[in-house]
Amino acid sequence: MPPLRLLKAHTFCASIRSLKKRDLFASRFNPGAEPAYAILSHRWCEGVEGRDKAVRKTKTRSKRRPREVTLQDLRSRSLGHLRRNAALRDSLEKIRGACRRALAEGQRYVWIDSCCIDRTNLFEVSESIRSMFRWYRDAACCFAYLWDVDVDQEVRSSNLLSPPPSPLRNERQEYSEWFSRGWTLQELLAPRRLLFFDRRWNKLGTRRALAGEVETATGIPAKYVTDFSAHAEDASVAMKMSWMARRSTTKEEDTAYCLFGIIGVSMDVRYGDGRKEFLRFQDKIMREPGLQDESIFAWRRSYPLGYPEASKCSGLLAPWPDAFEQSGGVRLRPEKYRSRGPYELTKDGLRLPVPISLAGGAGNFLDRIKALRNALFGTTRSLPLQCWIEALEGWRNISLTIRKVNGNWQRVQNDSFEQRTWVKWLSWGKSGFKELYFPQKRIE
Repeated sequence: MPPLRLLKAHTFCASIRSLKKRDLFASRFNPGAEPAYAILSHRWCEGVEGRDKAVRKTKTRSKRRPREVTLQDLRSRSLGHLRRNAALRDSLEKIRGACRRALAEGQRYVWIDSCCIDRTNLFEVSESIRSMFRWYRDAACCFAYLWDVDVDQEVRSSNLLSPPPSPLRNERQEYSEWFSRGWTLQELLAPRRLLFFDRRWNKLGTRRALAGEVETATGIPAKYVTDFSAHAEDASVAMKMSWMARRSTTKEEDTAYCLFGIIGVSMDVRYGDGRKEFLRFQDKIMREPGLQDESIFAWRRSYPLGYPEASKCSGLLAPWPDAFEQSGGVRLRPEKYRSRGPYELTKDGLRLPVPISLAGGAGNFLDRIKALRNALFGTTRSLPLQCWIEALEGWRNISLTIRKVNGNWQRVQNDSFEQRTWVKWLSWGKSGFKELYFPQKRIE
């Protein structure tokens, strides 16, 4: 775990107009020896639609798009010189606002990802990504800066007869872009204390006070929003993945990396592999000792009408977090869990011990014999998972349909989960399982 580099809040505020270059950073602190500090959660300026308008309106003729202030900027030039660069002005004001709020909260130091990590050092970037969740969790307080929300503007434009505007929505009455970004998911859940601010640094409220509004914006149940660390083990992998659905990241690989702390699994960072990193991340989850969670297979994918049936077959692992969008209700029931043995991704595909199952319910003796024969020798069978979803009839077991296609077993994609009232596994010994391989094809 890398040492933590912290920004000195008072020094930054005092030097914002100075042309003299000063040392803005404290000595790096080793893990476990960090002082109390505040931390910033924000949407980076770079590549954000509409942010370049502020640059175009300035008197300078600079055509550079807004960007974040980096560690190299703060080390090479004074803040007074940096302020002359219109492209950096928004970022500098944001950092100054964070430093002011930190001082108001009694914190001498601030950590900000855009300027406290040396992005030219690939090793530091990799180690920082793996440590990010812990840094947010251990901070004394976290400031969520919603750059596209302006409470003053919304109050001026609101109708006296209309209900008061939501503090987390922008002037278009859409939730802030902060709620749709990948990295801000862990920045929402990890901190012990989180405060929301608008673009003018007006305080919008605390995470606890706005928990209901945050649940509406994100789909994350309020109990996880207010105290994720206390309830993290109650949430299945599928549920946590569903929180990431429809969130976006600048780099495809970050979709896996920003889930490290939430799932509780880490791995080496490899930029350049694109969506393959999400498959590698799922493989890492399956290999993690003590993390037996079959809900990782409880995802589904919708297809348009007329889509060829033969093309609806795929591997067991999800291609992207969006496939878990409808899996927020998938639960684990530890009291019912029985180990089926190890499963992992091999060169031949995903190796999974599949139980010989016989579904209970209606049907006479001949129907049951037919079902058993199909389970043993047929090319289509049911794969019960040890995860459940709540229905009107109570908890129902989730099952997948698998089919043998051209000699390989594949998952048949359905628009909804198969649900059973109960599934009887004939034996929990080795004789009750058949080891199957599922080729894992990349799905675009």
